[in-house]
Amino acid sequence: MLRIERTRTPETIDLGDGAALHLRQPDVADIVIARTAAADTLLDLEDDDRGAAFRATFARKLLSRCLTSWEGIGDADGNAIEPSPDAVESLLAIPRVFDLVETKLVLPIFLRSEEKNASSPSLNGTSPGALKGEPGAAADAPIARNA
Repeated sequence: MLRIERTRTPETIDLGDGAALHLRQPDVADIVIARTAAADTLLDLEDDDRGAAFRATFARKLLSRCLTSWEGIGDADGNAIEPSPDAVESLLAIPRVFDLVETKLVLPIFLRSEEKNASSPSLNGTSPGALKGEPGAAADAPIARNA
């Protein structure tokens, strides 16, 4: 069943050490723009690098679009900084932060996408949900002869 979610409550990702990201839920435009940006990064890369580049760019672009505010994030001197594209990129360079963003923001999008791609069992096929149908023909059909 495809579930329609009408409530789009903001989400907070706790990064630990008093830091947190405050996000709005991504909409279709956010996802399409993030996918396009990620796909554009693949053009000049070797095959081995494409998966990681796609994931990093998708996460960075999606976070940049959905981030409404953050708290407890500062520069190297400990001064609080405001969110910006450069600050988001620097923040995602921290492996545990990237993992949290990927798990809490990106992964649910891909799981919903997989949920839509599921197929129901074939009613008369060989899948586990198939129903028992009528038995096959009792005899072979006669062979057609040319006149």
